[in-house]
Amino acid sequence: MIKRLELTNFRNYISLSLDLPPGLIILQGDNAQGKTNFLEAIYLLATTRSPFSKTDQEFVNWLAQDSPLPFAKIAGVIEGQDGSTRIELVIAGEPSPSGVRYRKKAFINGVPKRLIDILGRLCCVLFSPSDIEIVSGPPEGRRRFLDIALCQVDSKYCQALALYNKVVERRNHLLKRAQEEGFNEEEFLFWDESLVKYGSIVTKTRWEALGTMAPEVRKTHMALTEAEESLQVLYICSALGEVISDPGLANPPSLEEIEKAMAQRLAQARNKDLDQGVTTIGPHRDDVRFLLNGRDISAYGSRGQQRSAAFSLRLAEMTFIEKASGESPLLLLDEVLSELDQKRRERLTEIVSQAPQAIITTLEWGGFRKEFLAKAHLFTVTQGNVRAVSLSSIPTAA
Repeated sequence: MIKRLELTNFRNYISLSLDLPPGLIILQGDNAQGKTNFLEAIYLLATTRSPFSKTDQEFVNWLAQDSPLPFAKIAGVIEGQDGSTRIELVIAGEPSPSGVRYRKKAFINGVPKRLIDILGRLCCVLFSPSDIEIVSGPPEGRRRFLDIALCQVDSKYCQALALYNKVVERRNHLLKRAQEEGFNEEEFLFWDESLVKYGSIVTKTRWEALGTMAPEVRKTHMALTEAEESLQVLYICSALGEVISDPGLANPPSLEEIEKAMAQRLAQARNKDLDQGVTTIGPHRDDVRFLLNGRDISAYGSRGQQRSAAFSLRLAEMTFIEKASGESPLLLLDEVLSELDQKRRERLTEIVSQAPQAIITTLEWGGFRKEFLAKAHLFTVTQGNVRAVSLSSIPTAA
């Protein structure tokens, strides 16, 4: 749970310091006032990643970017099993030959730390209209979904993933150089062994996570559709060259078996890798697919069906994080209730009403019943300013 949020030069927030109560919190405001930015700041503090931005520079208020030392800061007081902890994430601009380079710096109780050290201090699940892309979009979105969920609850996975990504980057560099200078087997030996070592950990951990989530996805979707639709999760594993369905997800192979299979596939793909100049085997090429009543939902599902599948996946993520961490995750809902039909809206409002802490953004108060609003702490957001309001001051809820 987050007890306090402080923002400095973050997006359209020049300065914000706000105490956040437990339970349900609703932020109302017009478009472009800062509601989504508020959720993004909390999500960044929890995961160090943004669901909306690709560059760190975007986080820094445009007026602050003109200062000699541009920066943005997100700070939060987190209440967890070990008591209260203050976490800070600073996005700082530094001079570079090409201009200004931005990078993130982390602090825990004022002490500089690695970014990886703040993961797991605050676990959260974000529901947003773009969730449909997890189901219908490119594979990197599904890999990212798994990576963010796992890094919040498994520091060893996050370390292995970071090392694996560095190995793939280095190996790809060698492949491109080999196209010009010729192949040197000894030079590749170390990187191939490292790729298998860390890639196998990533593959096995993802496999196990999907094995935990798949039954929840199926059960939730069956309940939401009144048993009319069956949603199945598939793991497409490049290390094995196979599509793994329910029985396989429930019974993952050993780490040694995955290492052996990945080493063999990597050796078989060497000529292909040299031709293309990239590594074609490993968890960075894996995918997760969804079958709705036996058919690929990305190709044959309607937008409504895809959105429902993404919703079921988010609910399964909630259950997975709670089981893995021992704590209920903070729920962040960015104007998603209006995207859902009545049945799913009722299911989600039931869940957030019971959550230790949930933050919902909305354009209009009128989208909620008065009874629901009465349970919540209400705030309005206007041009980067957040102000508490009472239920009696809301005309539509009177």
